[in-house]
Amino acid sequence: MSARPQEVNSGIRPIAVGTGLLALDIVYSANRAEPLGRWAGGTCGNVLAILSCLGWSTHPVARLAPDEHADLIDSDLDAWGVHLDYVTRERLGSTPIIVHRIGRDAEGLAVHRFSFFSPDSGRRLPTYRPVPVSEIKHALTGVPGPSVFFFDRVSRGAVDMGEAYRQRGAVVVFEPSAQGDSSLFERALAAAHIVKVSHERRADQWDLRPRQSNWLVIETLGANGLRFFSRLPSYQSAEWEHLPACELETCRDAAGAGDWCTAGIISSVARQGSEGLSHLGKDELYESLQRGQLLAAWNCRFEGARGGLYSALREELRKLVVDPSLLRLEPRCGGGIRGWIPSPADVPKAEYLSETCP
Repeated sequence: MSARPQEVNSGIRPIAVGTGLLALDIVYSANRAEPLGRWAGGTCGNVLAILSCLGWSTHPVARLAPDEHADLIDSDLDAWGVHLDYVTRERLGSTPIIVHRIGRDAEGLAVHRFSFFSPDSGRRLPTYRPVPVSEIKHALTGVPGPSVFFFDRVSRGAVDMGEAYRQRGAVVVFEPSAQGDSSLFERALAAAHIVKVSHERRADQWDLRPRQSNWLVIETLGANGLRFFSRLPSYQSAEWEHLPACELETCRDAAGAGDWCTAGIISSVARQGSEGLSHLGKDELYESLQRGQLLAAWNCRFEGARGGLYSALREELRKLVVDPSLLRLEPRCGGGIRGWIPSPADVPKAEYLSETCP
């Protein structure tokens, strides 16, 4: 269905709404007894926080518990300019907690492990609970015309939002972590313009072939880069296409790389909603995918899923989004295309980095 122009965001800051995993990350670095940090995380939380720092107005939809862990999540997201109008606290809600441990293997390579048990008591930590359908209506009314709707968990409310926002002209991005209910999963796939999956998580559990409604399917392959299949109106793939990973001399932690890649791609291709995405050509698509890879590679220099935001100066982040070569990242991406390194004249800094980002 074509977008109704009055419902598509036309403001200076594009708008993204998202629902899915919004969690508290407790991150332990190697050989440290105390946590390196307690930060907002989860796929949805990370993607929206990164987008906020790339100049977007972001709005997560979540139902947390009324506890101190939710306080930490809210405080962190608020510091990065994320809007919390639709993050509620309820007795029946849940504040997911994930313990991250960063170490090294026998060859000295970074290893990131996840735990869902308390390091103190050994008890199972709280996990994700979806937002009820009854609460979804508030976001649909309050944010009627975003450029993007992102979701990473399958629930009736999330799928309803995806279908509604697609009709209103938003680019719907679905990043599944598991299949769950098969009928809801198929609805989620059908609602999405862009489907992005991790090869490690997919493990051939579901058919990755693009549905008729999918304009772009992306599968990340870790150190082997990514592959994609485009059915964009302006460029259609004849077969799966591959982009190698950007090489780094040092990788301190690869956790969160996929979230940075997602945010970079969204920020590049979806600022004008589905109407803008429909005009994306081959060269622009390659550049956008590579920009996501560059952001992912940059964050691997730091510990934590969004470690670069806490470890880097604001000016370094600004340099990243304007000219990655200034950070000595030296991306070496092959596949017959040039590394995409825009000059400051090509990309006004306010376009990609929020002036309110700390």
